[in-house]
Amino acid sequence: MSALRALTRNISWNYVQAGTSLIAVFLLTPIVLQHLGEVGFGLWVLLKAILFYLAFLDLGFYNALVKYLAEYGEREDWPAANGLLRTTTSVLAVLGGIALGISALIAWQIVPHVFDVPSERLAEVRLATVLLGLDLLLAFPTSVLAAVFESRQRFDLLSGVSVAATVMLAAGTVAGLRLGYGILALVVVEIAGTLFTALSFGWLLRRSYPEVRPGFGPIGGRELRRIRGYSTWTSLNEVLAEGSAEVEKLLIPIVLSVSLLTPYTLIGTVAAAIFLAVEPITDTFFPLSSAYDAKNDRPRLRALLIRGTKLVMAISLPLAVAVIAYGERFILAWVGDDQVTIPTGVMPLVVVSFSVTAFIMTGTTILLALARVREVFWMGITELALAVALVLLTVPRFQLIGLAGSLLAANLAVTFLWIVPFVSRLLGQSPTEFVFQSLVRPLIAAVPMALFMVWMERQLPGAALWELAVKATLAGCVYLGAFYLVSLTAEERALCAASLRNR
Repeated sequence: MSALRALTRNISWNYVQAGTSLIAVFLLTPIVLQHLGEVGFGLWVLLKAILFYLAFLDLGFYNALVKYLAEYGEREDWPAANGLLRTTTSVLAVLGGIALGISALIAWQIVPHVFDVPSERLAEVRLATVLLGLDLLLAFPTSVLAAVFESRQRFDLLSGVSVAATVMLAAGTVAGLRLGYGILALVVVEIAGTLFTALSFGWLLRRSYPEVRPGFGPIGGRELRRIRGYSTWTSLNEVLAEGSAEVEKLLIPIVLSVSLLTPYTLIGTVAAAIFLAVEPITDTFFPLSSAYDAKNDRPRLRALLIRGTKLVMAISLPLAVAVIAYGERFILAWVGDDQVTIPTGVMPLVVVSFSVTAFIMTGTTILLALARVREVFWMGITELALAVALVLLTVPRFQLIGLAGSLLAANLAVTFLWIVPFVSRLLGQSPTEFVFQSLVRPLIAAVPMALFMVWMERQLPGAALWELAVKATLAGCVYLGAFYLVSLTAEERALCAASLRNR
């Protein structure tokens, strides 16, 4: 299979997964909110945030495993790959046990004293926190199976299992809530999904890659020493880069109120359509960049930086414009205006911040593939420190708007003053040319889209879900047409045509 065809296949399957997740979130969120209520929904978001941060206890070994398995696979060095796989499995099992212990500590020492949890819900939240730690105990060592498929760029198999798990989780969620088990039902469904995913990947691995032999191995030795440095810095970077994007879900119940988590989360859920749309593409860039780096192929890395970023912008910018225009009305039509109150002005700030993150996702993925994890870590810690300083200054007066604005300001500063110049210089690419090709040219295509939306709002002013969907779809088509005509070079248009022929 050609490289272009494999890339097209991987992206297509990732979009199947993303589409399934989007449908599940769209259908389940009103149901969960209705059964749990605004406070209960906020508590579930808080629990998911705790789980999210506990997941960083894998210490970056998953990403390190993907990188080095990709390199071993290129050389077909399966003995080394198996040794690395078994050592990593043992390490992750130990880390999973630590995650379970920490979850118990959080349940009894942090939850009742730090977060704004109603006293009548405390026992339920405590038990749910411990069960989520149990989920990580299962998920950490079995995640190595998924790492094998990602390193071999088999996103079709990864996405197929994820789609099946999503459908199963959705059905279990509805059943558990209707039986009246509340938050605990959602936690049990999460654990069942982890077990289903692990068993599915184990069966597929035996059929697809019999030369790969997973299992438990010694915790130590040459293989562990090789990836430990990379994994440590990758883990620190993940805590900062990804963790800073979720930090508001911990800050809100601490400095404001747990009830405000519900409107903010709904805003973030709608705005996250940007990530849902671009991650199927950017997820393929890490193993691809690692393979290019193994061959020291700088020209292909430069092409990936510009074209990958431009492709991400082609998808994320029209979504950003549509969400800013219709997002608040969409939420009220989606969950009901009697269920939640959306604070004015927060949505645009969150959407722009997500768009800036999407813009630099290709660049940071390439940096991680080039093992420049220390630099990415310091970029992340600078952004987090700046964001926290701004939050402390603005939240007491401006509340959620101050929170969202602080995160956006820190994101803009670090992205354009540090990350863009650094990755451009590393690959021998002009920063000005990179920004012009990958950001300015896609932004030009947003002008006719915005004008079309103003005209269309006069012709179809309704705010029903179907009307908002029709308007967003038509506006997106205008953007894509303008993007193809004014934002792509002739060579890029030829590549698009070749990609369509090789679907």
